[in-house]
Amino acid sequence: MSDTTPTSAPATAPAPELKTYHGNCHCGVVKYTVTLPEITSVTECDCSLCLKKGYKWLFPSGGLVFEEGKGEDKLKSYEFAGKNIAHKVCNLTRFPVYI
Repeated sequence: MSDTTPTSAPATAPAPELKTYHGNCHCGVVKYTVTLPEITSVTECDCSLCLKKGYKWLFPSGGLVFEEGKGEDKLKSYEFAGKNIAHKVCNLTRFPVYI
């Protein structure tokens, strides 16, 4: 008779606690929320615009949820230089959207 010891599945890390962040443009015409794990780091871009303005980037894996009537249709894309990244700005004031 052989002695067998049951093996257990590898332990998985618990899912991170999600937090809801609220964001808007400067004038409030665009308002949204995004739910994701607590923000602990951001990306720093070295283009002239981001350096001058001190912008930090976050690329959420989930989408933004816009308030009714204050959504993505109120945003305009702004591209410059190499047109590598489209900055999203308020269609009214041209200020960037931020959390």
